[in-house]
Amino acid sequence: MGEETKEFARAAGVNAPEQLLKIAMEIDSTPRGLRSHSAFKEDTPIVCFNDDELDSYKFDFPHNKMKLTPDTMRQICTVEIYDTLHKRISEMVNPPEWFITTSQKDTFDRLIKEKDFTGAWMCLNSKGWLFKDARKALENLAGAVGDPILNLVTEAWVKIPHEGYEDHY
Repeated sequence: MGEETKEFARAAGVNAPEQLLKIAMEIDSTPRGLRSHSAFKEDTPIVCFNDDELDSYKFDFPHNKMKLTPDTMRQICTVEIYDTLHKRISEMVNPPEWFITTSQKDTFDRLIKEKDFTGAWMCLNSKGWLFKDARKALENLAGAVGDPILNLVTEAWVKIPHEGYEDHY
């Protein structure tokens, strides 16, 4: 693990990044293997569950069987969910704007102006952005919020040549 990775991990509150590598070596090679590790008993990632096991998933990552309320929907962005949940939320009464907008950039700009930073973050993490616009938006959000960790994430993210993969997400 490089020094830059260790420095970033420490700034993000991960005090022992080497432990993450140790955990990776202790489990089998599938995400379901995390379920058997003691570090993930209380906060198991959703990727460790099959669709037919989601009734037993008790954590906060969005999934198709979750109960949707206005508050829970505001904590979901479109890049982290499957199309079926996206469709379900989009068809509800008063879904968050980032689920139905034709311009994430315009929605984001308005949310920033209204100081709805949670909404702006969810909007920024939703499909429909050009990377060049997302880069500027993330810098605007980080500047508006003033959080040191978000500033570190922003500094790292804007350095990545995303356009080398695709021009949008």
